[in-house]
Amino acid sequence: MWRISIPREISVLSSKILSPTTPKRYAIIEACLIGLVSGLAAFLLKEGAGWLGSWRISESLNAAVPAWIFLPGVGLMGGLLTGFLVERLAPETAGSGIPQVKAALAGEPISLDFRVAFAKLIGTMFTMGSGLTLGRQGPTVQIGAALAAWISRWVPTSPNYRRQLIACGAAAGLAAGFNAPIAGQGCFKVGGKRVKKERSLPDKIKSGRLFFTKIKMLTTLIEKLKKVKDYRKAQGTRHPIWLVLLIVILGLMSRNLGYRELENFAKINRKELSQVLKIKLEKLPSYSTIRRVIQGVEWSNLIEIFNQWAALNYPHQEELDWLAVDGKSLRSTLKDFGDNSQNFVMIVSLFSQRTGCVLNLKKLENKKGSEISQAQEIVRDCQLKGKVITFDALHCNQKTAALVIESGNDYIMALKKNQKKLYEQVEAVIKSENPLSVDVTHEHSHGRKITRKVSIYQVNSDFYKGWNHLKLVIQIERSGNRGKKPYKEKVYYISSVVNEAQTLAQIIKGHWGIENQCHWVKDVIFQEDKSRIRNFQAATNFSTLKTLVINLFRSWGFVSITEGQRWLTAHWYKIFSLGELFPLKS
Repeated sequence: MWRISIPREISVLSSKILSPTTPKRYAIIEACLIGLVSGLAAFLLKEGAGWLGSWRISESLNAAVPAWIFLPGVGLMGGLLTGFLVERLAPETAGSGIPQVKAALAGEPISLDFRVAFAKLIGTMFTMGSGLTLGRQGPTVQIGAALAAWISRWVPTSPNYRRQLIACGAAAGLAAGFNAPIAGQGCFKVGGKRVKKERSLPDKIKSGRLFFTKIKMLTTLIEKLKKVKDYRKAQGTRHPIWLVLLIVILGLMSRNLGYRELENFAKINRKELSQVLKIKLEKLPSYSTIRRVIQGVEWSNLIEIFNQWAALNYPHQEELDWLAVDGKSLRSTLKDFGDNSQNFVMIVSLFSQRTGCVLNLKKLENKKGSEISQAQEIVRDCQLKGKVITFDALHCNQKTAALVIESGNDYIMALKKNQKKLYEQVEAVIKSENPLSVDVTHEHSHGRKITRKVSIYQVNSDFYKGWNHLKLVIQIERSGNRGKKPYKEKVYYISSVVNEAQTLAQIIKGHWGIENQCHWVKDVIFQEDKSRIRNFQAATNFSTLKTLVINLFRSWGFVSITEGQRWLTAHWYKIFSLGELFPLKS
């Protein structure tokens, strides 16, 4: 009798795989089933689209109407049917589908099921068959992944291997769609490794509709940049203003902060810039060109363009949001930190707590205006209604409060002794009245223990002359330890909006998001405090473009700007590779 000696390692491995009790056995069988189903779906897509295409051509030769009418008509019908499926049945199928699959592999709650697979299959089949332009790569990946996710829910052991099975389905669909088994290898490898969230599209992209809403920011940005006034003479101009500004924006997104770094960024990415923007770049903007443009573009025009773009892309026009107003001085425009009378530049911002984006900017010079007046201009320009605008104690005055009410919004203002009589009146109310609502929270973070007690008190309409719209007085008591030192403080706020103590506490705490999510980011990540740009106009323009970059990252779902920069570094052109989003030649 012949005996074959099997190494112990192979014997143990085979027993584990073939054991009827191991979940891996079912996962392997399920992977084979998923591969078969995904392959059949991809084959059906290919053959169905081919049959429809052949039918379209043959019918155009025998149709009662001319081919130049029949063929576009078929394309129109195919587009309408596909649009109906995407809009009504599965919005997640909009686009190529690959970003949604990547996000699902990264652990995001992306919808992948039979509904998505069916809508993608039929929609792609009719789109391609009716003569519209669409590749099979993205659709077959999403169809395979959706079928895999749907099948994996039916087997009890699947949750442990669901991510690998989704990658398996995506790879099978891709391979079958192109008659090339090796085509699925790269896609299948994704299932065996941890997919980093910052390398896939951010979590904001969870449906086709929302995906294209965010991508719209890029197209509207380029449209707005083209409206920036060119201060130069036409003779000898090689690069349009919008192109130079766009290169600066892309460079800032990739952590290139100075003129030299931006020049190097343009040189290194010359080929990609030409492809992405669909223009011929015989010579890229040099250090001197970038510097002259940043110094020459009128700051008021650039800020106006930014404000228009930010308002156009604000997603909560009719919804509740809390907006913070605060100013930030540009340190590089200061010459002597000990001279209180010198002139310097300050930027006042309107910040959305809900989105983390800046909605409006105003610039002032210390000797030509004040933060209070610019904040009032922001309120006057605000086209939003039904929002709550928060201010620090500097802006606690009757004129600003009245402007907020006239604009159709409400306010919450910090109160200090710069409004002495009002401060004393508030103290009297707190001592004599019982609070309507109280909220107490305890926090322990960054080596600090903090207890916050928020108490709200209602006041009458005749509480104080000139403050008829004031409805609540808020007291916040903070106590705890900073390091080894205990502390205790008490602050007051006034409010024209009535709500529970817990909600008002969140709004007041969120006001400082403008410091943490905007001003700190500009100073530390974009090194605005360390900038050596003394020119007032250049410093203002750079600050505006940095704010624009923050808005882009926040709108794409990046809580951390550093993560966003890491994702885009050396891959910045991916943001334009998601569709035909590029500007026309100009």
